[in-house]
Amino acid sequence: MRALPLRIVSAAALAGVLAFAPLASADPTAADVLLARQLGNEGIELANKGECEPAVAKLQRAETLHHAPTLVVKIGECQLKLGKLVDALSTLDRAAREQLGPTPPKAFVAAQQRAQTLIQEIRPKLGTLRVDANGSRQGVIFRLDGDELKEAAIGLERPIDPGSHVIEATTADGKRIRREVTVKQGAGETVVLELPAQPPPPVAQPAVIALAPDDRSSGTSAAMLGWGLTGGGAVAIVAGAVFAGVTLSKKSDLDDSCAEKACPSSSRGDYDSARTMATVSGVALGVGVVAIAAGVFVLVTRSKGPERTARTAALLGGGSLSF
Repeated sequence: MRALPLRIVSAAALAGVLAFAPLASADPTAADVLLARQLGNEGIELANKGECEPAVAKLQRAETLHHAPTLVVKIGECQLKLGKLVDALSTLDRAAREQLGPTPPKAFVAAQQRAQTLIQEIRPKLGTLRVDANGSRQGVIFRLDGDELKEAAIGLERPIDPGSHVIEATTADGKRIRREVTVKQGAGETVVLELPAQPPPPVAQPAVIALAPDDRSSGTSAAMLGWGLTGGGAVAIVAGAVFAGVTLSKKSDLDDSCAEKACPSSSRGDYDSARTMATVSGVALGVGVVAIAAGVFVLVTRSKGPERTARTAALLGGGSLSF
């Protein structure tokens, strides 16, 4: 008996599978079933010819229109041939875990058994890759082969297809760190990226307030200076008055001992002391008067603006000020 062509066998098998396929969440229309059968036939033919890329695309569309475990397993087989071990394992695991019901079609049971066999073959071939980083990861985006890695996956071993892979990290300011790694079948690799040190956050500088000459602190200092000068002048005047009193007392004594402006030699010391006291008294009184005048001037002008103060000083000085 002549063997039937592979195309006819595949089409017949697919037709039988789809006829007994359980319904998805919504009942497919008759047109959906026919379209799924057409796409499934085309996908199986492509897979049998080794053209797995377009085969997977058609089979996935067929499975979306009308679900069948046999289609899922066929997709997994194609992914395995393409070297996409992680995708194949995920697809086949989904088929192996599906609940088929109490009386499933034999084709579905066979598909699940095929899925379980392929899973056992794939697991030892998978590699693992751990991506980690030194430094602050704040604002850094990690990518593996162009796909973004979630923060929760950083530092953990993840299953990965054997072969070459590219790891990238992009910092918040746009800097990129790129590493390539080759993972062998059944082996594990670790890639640690050295992230650039991030500059410390700017420290807020305390505001420096320059006080104007008429500010409160300046006015307080001027008041203290004015009162200090006034008080010091008053003390100097009192001291001058005391010395003046002592001088007058000595003069009275000299007047008693000196007749007609002729003093004995024993009174020479009292005479010199009286002259010294008179000089000190005069100086103290002069300093006191000047200090009091300066203090009064400061107190009067302390609450006026700098321009008014300068103008007043210029008038008192009889002309413009020079420094």
